[in-house]
Amino acid sequence: MTLRGKLRFVAASDPAALHVVRGVGGADAVWTSKALDAGLRAHFGRIDWIATGQLELSTRSGNTTEPDDTWSAWSNPLAAAGDVTSPPARFLQVRARWSRDPAAVLSSVTIPFVTDNLRAVVTDVEVEGATSTLPSGVETSGGPVTKKSGTSLTLKWKVENPDKDELRYRIEYRMVGTNTWYSALEPRETLTKTTYSWETSDLPEGRYRVRINATDEISNPPDRVQRHELESSIILVDNTPPTIADLEVTGKRVRGIVIDGVGPIARIEATVTGADQWIPFFPRDGVFDEQREDFDVDVTALAPNGHAMLSIRAYDRAGNFVVRNVTVK
Repeated sequence: MTLRGKLRFVAASDPAALHVVRGVGGADAVWTSKALDAGLRAHFGRIDWIATGQLELSTRSGNTTEPDDTWSAWSNPLAAAGDVTSPPARFLQVRARWSRDPAAVLSSVTIPFVTDNLRAVVTDVEVEGATSTLPSGVETSGGPVTKKSGTSLTLKWKVENPDKDELRYRIEYRMVGTNTWYSALEPRETLTKTTYSWETSDLPEGRYRVRINATDEISNPPDRVQRHELESSIILVDNTPPTIADLEVTGKRVRGIVIDGVGPIARIEATVTGADQWIPFFPRDGVFDEQREDFDVDVTALAPNGHAMLSIRAYDRAGNFVVRNVTVK
């Protein structure tokens, strides 16, 4: 291949392109790298290279994809491996000059760097198997109850982790109305997943908040560790079913009181015993919103011929339920 003239090009394909040839070697030859992207703001270490012959390398840095007036000036040239003096930035560019040895050949350049440690942020905490007392949107009044009761709650959370560090999570809980947080984890447990099964069988029933603390201590020395934490909405811990008290039958009407230790009551329903075709009905005040709900229901539709054994079933919001039987004559 022969290059002639003052403005020279090299043709390439896939895709087709013309590249300007800015020099053909000699003491005035200069090679400039593209803007090298560290991904985040970075501190650059010791620059080293492999070459046959003597070269001089300089660097400059900036925070735009293409060098502009905001970039630093070119550093003093280095004739041997040494520290990069360009200021911390996201992008770095390298320039090599052949003024010392026109016949030198540059094979590779190595520049270690460490990016700034960015904080991971917990953006959401969800609890499956529990009920928040702060619902959003429109809820059904009186069921059906789709949640199964149980003492184990599944905690899940979402995290924005911009620098992809490995994260460690700590889980704490407190009862609403108190200020003391307790760990939900074993003393030496290291949690790195964004889900956890929280056993509540030995907790006092009531309303709780859970707090998720995220740190990047696994990936960073102590003086660089970043932390963030977020609390859940209020969670009901209710592992005891409600009770049905003062149950009585007068003609075709069944009356009683449903009481729960935590509440609120979520559903009351009845069926002919053994039929498993439950019919829901509302409490006296028309809304399921309290720990105690009185009911007075006409069961004529269930016992049209008079004599029948009925089952009355009541649920709390946690999914616990109780069944009582009455005889309609």
